[in-house]
Order: sequence, then C-alpha cells, then structure tokens
Amino acid sequence: MQHILFLRAINVSGSRVIKMQDLRTMLEAIPGTSNVKTYIQSGNVILDAKETDTGKLAAKIEKHLAKTLGHDMEAFIRTTEELQAIADNNPYPAKDNHTLYITFLRTAPDKASVKALLDKTTPVDQFTVIGREVYAFVDKTAPKSIFTNMMLEKHFKQQGTGRNLNTVHKMLKLAGK
Repeated sequence: MQHILFLRAINVSGSRVIKMQDLRTMLEAIPGTSNVKTYIQSGNVILDAKETDTGKLAAKIEKHLAKTLGHDMEAFIRTTEELQAIADNNPYPAKDNHTLYITFLRTAPDKASVKALLDKTTPVDQFTVIGREVYAFVDKTAPKSIFTNMMLEKHFKQQGTGRNLNTVHKMLKLAGK
C-alpha cells in the first residue's frame, strides 16, 4: 500500500540535517517498505509498505530512524487516498496574497480545543479543522499573523507538521494521483 510520510522539523535552519539519498536508504532498510521517493529537502516521502495501519507504520519508522540517527524523528503518515481527501476537502478558495497551510496531527483534537482555535480566526488567519488536519489560510501581506506550526502544537498539546497546499499537490502528483 502506498503511503505519504511527512517528517517533522528536519533540515530546518541547519538542524537535524539529513540528505534525502541517506533518508531513502534508511527507509528502504525497514523490512516491508519499498519504492521510496523523496521530494525536496524537508522530509516529504512516498513509500510502499506492507503495513496498512498508518499509526503502526509511523511508530516503526520513528523507531528505526531514532536508532539510525541517534535522535527522535517524528513521522506523520497518510495513505495517498487520505491525502487526496485532505486536498479535496480544502475549505478555502485560492486567493492572491494568501497561503494555505495544512498541519498534520497524530490525533483529531477535542471539540473544545477546536472551538478555541476557531475563536482566534481573523481576516489575517482563518482556521478550519477536519479530522486530524488543521487548515490555516493566511494573508501573507498582513504583518500580524499568529499562525505558526508551533502555535498549533502548543494549542492542541500535540506535535504536528505542516506543509503548504502546493507541496501536498506535488506529493499527490508524484504518487500518481
């Protein structure tokens, strides 16, 4: 089964640097994985895996990377079908000077946390939560955006990793969708 893997906080500001060829080799060494492809230097991976449970697969990858790299590496996995649905469910129309970010969480946040985030919506930062994903539609011309991935992690008290919609579409294209 084909999966899309997003690694959190690699090759950012010179920390947790991993060459993509090395990452592909590390992932191909995990029993049951194959056809590993990467996109740009920020931990975007397409791979086939015999494991169909994305939570179990993420744990397996995290354990292998921690052993190989010597530090923790957070993995967020969606099937290509799930990622296609995430892209299709985008609640915001394209708009000049705006960027859509999607933050992938491990678990769906509780209703009270979602409501508290939605209460922070402004014309600059608009938020929608669908399942385990947070859509942030940000006016890039405004100087007072509150959006960061770290802000969402603190708000929901869990780790996540974000990608812009262009990267999501590129991953789907590379996956043959």
